[in-house]
Formats: sequence, structure tokens, C-alpha cells
Amino acid sequence: MNILMLTYQGDLSGSTQSMIFLSEGLARRGHRIFFGCREESKIYKALKGGPVKVVPMRFARFGGEAVEKIAHLCREEQIQIVNAHSSQDRYAALKAKLLHGLKAKVVFTRRQMPDSSRLSGLLSTLGADRVIAVSNAVAEALIRRWVSASKIEVIYNGTPPEKYKAVEQGQVEASRKKLHLEPGIPVIGCIARKKRQDVLLEACPYLRSDAVVLLVGLEETAEWERLIQRIKPRQRIIILPPQERVLHF
Repeated sequence: MNILMLTYQGDLSGSTQSMIFLSEGLARRGHRIFFGCREESKIYKALKGGPVKVVPMRFARFGGEAVEKIAHLCREEQIQIVNAHSSQDRYAALKAKLLHGLKAKVVFTRRQMPDSSRLSGLLSTLGADRVIAVSNAVAEALIRRWVSASKIEVIYNGTPPEKYKAVEQGQVEASRKKLHLEPGIPVIGCIARKKRQDVLLEACPYLRSDAVVLLVGLEETAEWERLIQRIKPRQRIIILPPQERVLHF
């Protein structure tokens, strides 16, 4: 099949990794995969030179210049599916479909709990051929925002097993030494951007005191320091900023 992926985001995040795994995996299976994204984004640089053809695109709140590029690609490359992964590219895909009469099926992928209005959900119902939710909870939240249940498919994020072969034990041990984590010390870890790590910290008084809580990927350390001062956990808390390579953690 000929598939066009879209995202206006594509920087350091789990969703970026998921989009890379998906598009490269489909390409290795023999599909022709195109990916429209910002030229300066992480995902553009990661995919460039590989089996996926990356196409520089600029998105705006209601489509931007990407609309014309999407329509052109669909015509020239006989695109059969347009899969939009973020809000601005969803609007661009819908606008291209309405203004240019795209024959391609338009699919939205929703990875996060939606915080958009019901009007956005109604647009998804009217404009998208399918909406992919990465969990049942996301699917249920979309239905509450007027996305038709008949259009939703739940497909969990995949991860290629071969990526774990790249973990270097030396890097693991170097990080353990740098963080002063002796073998045998229990570590409670969370590797993510801000995703309710405060709940984990609030639970610290109920957890074993000899554990270490390791939070990797947080930008705003001052906010977390204030929370830690209020809770006064018995455990040692380690907070690290976003990392380029996190598997060894």
C-alpha cells in the first residue's frame, strides 16, 4: 500500500519512537511509506536515509502550507491512506480531503487522553474514515467527546524486540555508578515526560524506605522539588531531564 504519515510534532517523546517503529516496520513489510513532518524535527532526522521517504512540511492550526503538499503527494504517489498523528496535521488532512477531494482514506491516531472540545470530536466523526486509539481508556474518552464508536479501532502501540539488543551493559553499569545505585537496591522508575509522577511521589510514605525513586524525562525540576519538600519522602529521589537514549535506564 501507499501510506502517508503526518505529524507536526515528532520531537523527543515516546510517541515519536512509536511513529518511527510503525513507519519503518510497514516499510520493511513492502509498503511505500511517506512521512510529512518538520525538517528540523527529531523524527525527520531519524527517518532520513532509511526505507521511509520523509517529506518536509510546515503545519499550522488550521492546516497551513501542508494542505497543498498533502494533496499533491496523494495525487502523485497514489496515496491510499493518510494517517495523521497529531492535532494540526489532523486538521491539515481533513482540509486537504475537503478542498481537493482526496480519494485516500483518512485515519487519525490518538495516543493521549483527549482534552479537545466535542466539536473536535464531531469533526473526527464526520471527516475521518477511522480513528485509532492506543488503549480502551483513550477510546472511551473519545466517545465521550462525540467521536463515533463505530469508527474507533483500539490498536496498542508496538515496540520492535530487536531494539533491546542495543542496550549496552557497560552503559547500564556506568549510569548505576554515576547515580550511586549499588546492586540490590530496589529502584522504582518512571521514564516519561510529565505524566502524573506526582501520584508516585505522593505514595512514597507507603513504600519501603530503602527504595530509590528514579524519574527520567522531567523538564521542570523546581516544581518537583517543591512537592518533595512538602511530602518529605523517606526514599532517595533522583530526577533527571529528558535523555536522548533511555533504554539503559
